[in-house]
Amino acid sequence: MTNEQAMELGRRAVACKGWRWMAGMKTTAGDRVLGYFEAPVCSRGNGLNDGGWMQDDTPQPYTEIIPDLEDHATLGCLLALVRSAHNDPTITTLYIAGRWEIRCDLVDAAISLAEIGPVGGEAELLISALEFAP
Repeated sequence: MTNEQAMELGRRAVACKGWRWMAGMKTTAGDRVLGYFEAPVCSRGNGLNDGGWMQDDTPQPYTEIIPDLEDHATLGCLLALVRSAHNDPTITTLYIAGRWEIRCDLVDAAISLAEIGPVGGEAELLISALEFAP
């Protein structure tokens, strides 16, 4: 995945109705999210500033912060968001026969997830699942 593709996927993720920043997620700027109040609190700087993100003493709106989708903790949090959005704790990803698939046990979630077409990787699969959440 190119850097531009990763940034576009990250923007798609943040735009999802079910998206929220979770402790442990990493941003493309290299910050680790420590918690979430009115805005994410990052591992550098002092956290919140007028509803924005404080990073190296430079405030940025948190809507412009992009998740690092190559980070394992961020992918785990994304999976948790998908499970929550579909109300199905059994959702998981699986790489089989050269492609990524999503599996779940609940019928309602399986029907809504069936709309997801071919994807380029696990992150894109999870973002698509979050986009198709009820």
